[in-house]
Amino acid sequence: MTMPRPRRAPRLAGIGGALVLAALAGCGGAPRSTAPIPGLGQGDGEAAWAGTLSCVDCEGIDTRLILQRQGGKGRYRLLETYLSGDGDLDYAEQGSWEQVRAGVLLLRGDRGGQRLFGVVEGGALQLRDALEGSRSGRDDDILTPVPAAP
Repeated sequence: MTMPRPRRAPRLAGIGGALVLAALAGCGGAPRSTAPIPGLGQGDGEAAWAGTLSCVDCEGIDTRLILQRQGGKGRYRLLETYLSGDGDLDYAEQGSWEQVRAGVLLLRGDRGGQRLFGVVEGGALQLRDALEGSRSGRDDDILTPVPAAP
């Protein structure tokens, strides 16, 4: 009695996976955008955004993002408070940032992880997914410009 041969997965799954990886990798060799960022301009300085983002398992995420640029190098601080009736949970992250193309900021945490933000109307920032769509699916889920001092 002969055993049936195992079936192979269709090649389309491999191609689809490669496309997703390519989208996540971005254009590593592409020149970076030098367009000014609302509230920060071209030179050294600091700008901040704040708002409450939607959350699947909490009442919202109170978020404050501070971008700093000095000597052409970008650093950021991200402060998040996960709001819950059982007690809030604070989270802080820092790392480097760069404008990867006009209207798109890439944040790289010092402990790993990346986040994309898109600049939307009025200089607000919207968290984006790897394909640069709205991460939450809600167009009003944004961080608005605020004074840089806490």
